[in-house]
Amino acid sequence: MGNFSIWLIAPDITYKEQDELSKDRVNTLLLMSTLVAAITFAAGFAMPGGYNNSNPDQGLATMLYKHFFAVFLIYDCIAMYSSIIVAVASFGRS
Repeated sequence: MGNFSIWLIAPDITYKEQDELSKDRVNTLLLMSTLVAAITFAAGFAMPGGYNNSNPDQGLATMLYKHFFAVFLIYDCIAMYSSIIVAVASFGRS
């Protein structure tokens, strides 16, 4: 089905060129999903607001009990998991 859409855009492309275009697209998708996974992994360690240095909550994130911190963590996890799924799925196609 993917090759059919390329054929509609440029009908004079040969099958070998279509195959190369598909591989280039998959490789670009793999690269971008790997970059998103790396960035979200780093964002999980560099917590917004930093960490507490005081004794009762030492080592915990300063924004731990804020609503937007939970939203940040949820979206960070969604981005991480979806980029890993895309990377694994596209790795088999490259």
